[in-house]
Amino acid sequence: MNKLECYKCGNTFDVPYEYAGHNVVCRQCDTLNPVPAGDGKADSWFDALRQNADAFENNFDRLFQALLEYERKAPAMQT
Repeated sequence: MNKLECYKCGNTFDVPYEYAGHNVVCRQCDTLNPVPAGDGKADSWFDALRQNADAFENNFDRLFQALLEYERKAPAMQT
């Protein structure tokens, strides 16, 4: 969690990492406060998931080719 200070009333509150780049409302004065964006690191579980998906996508072609090769070498099914 990040600490955020309301720019209007000065109230300090905790903001979860997944709100980075969004706006949150101060509970004390109802002012909309922008939450600073992250520094490019995985700030939430979704960011980590997206990074893993990107890694999978980058290696998908190699994985697909390996599966095709395995299928070609597999013995024929008996019917």
